Amino acid sequence: TADEAIEAFNRRTIDGLGAVAPDQLEALKVSHQLSALPMPRYYALFFNPSAHAALKEREVRAALERATDRAGLVADVLAGYGIPISGPLYPLLSGYDRASSAGEPFSTAAAAELLESRQWKTGEGGIREKKIGKETVRLSFEVVVPDIPFLVATAERLKTDWFTVGVEFIPLVINPTEVAQGVIRTRDYQVLLFGNVLRGNPDMFSFWHSSERFRPGLNLSLYENRAVDAALEAVRTEADAAERSQLLAKIQGAIVADKPALFLYS
Repeated sequence: TADEAIEAFNRRTIDGLGAVAPDQLEALKVSHQLSALPMPRYYALFFNPSAHAALKEREVRAALERATDRAGLVADVLAGYGIPISGPLYPLLSGYDRASSAGEPFSTAAAAELLESRQWKTGEGGIREKKIGKETVRLSFEVVVPDIPFLVATAERLKTDWFTVGVEFIPLVINPTEVAQGVIRTRDYQVLLFGNVLRGNPDMFSFWHSSERFRPGLNLSLYENRAVDAALEAVRTEADAAERSQLLAKIQGAIVADKPALFLYS
């Protein structure tokens, strides 16, 4: 385990170790050099609109993004060892387009205003609700969270922040193996807090093409957009660098606009 590795390092029986969580750094007692390596991965909340009627509304998903303080998560949960992410491509990979990947800025006031404009009114316990058809739907979401300390801490921070705009965040903390082998396989979640690990290239096909919506695909939001599908397919065969950049910008812009996921940080 990481704790055992740190103990061995402090006894000087090993010369180095990796994957130390920010909250474990204080446990390193002997003189050492700390290196931070950027990794092409990000963590996000993946929405499953088929599991909750409110998630079908783009404005609700946009409001949740406005209510999320990415910079605060990086500072408080990751102790500054991370970067905010607002789109589907890691910023240090080729093809990243800053303009296309610009997400909604943090503003609880704007989030509340957006929900009000869609007739989500404060109900019992301070949670917003409205009638959809014959059913009263509450902005109360069960969120599957792998039992990993920094993800659990992220969930607790989001739970507090979202409540300020009338949204209930209910963390379902589950063993990571069960999440990977059970929950994800069956797409049995309303919202999933999880990470995507990218290769050293900007190929996003596995994560966002509609053909990858179900097992064994990795399209965790069950996202469907024909224009994005076509662009994802074209990127794999386009040899011209300028054309590839335009396709990648189109993909990033469409996904950020559609908001199938709420990107958090790397």
